[in-house]
Amino acid sequence: MKHIKVEEENFLWVSNQRAFDLMREGMLPPETSDPTNNPDYEMIDA
Repeated sequence: MKHIKVEEENFLWVSNQRAFDLMREGMLPPETSDPTNNPDYEMIDA
C-alpha cells in the first residue's frame, strides 16, 4: 500500500489492481484474493 500511488498509473496486473482497490475499501489479504471477493483472481502475470 505504501509504494502504490492512487493518483498515478501503477501498471498493475488486473488481479493486483482489484486487490489494491479492495484494500483501499478496508479488506485485508488474503481475503483480497478470494474468488468471491476478487472475480479477477486468475488474471495475474504468467
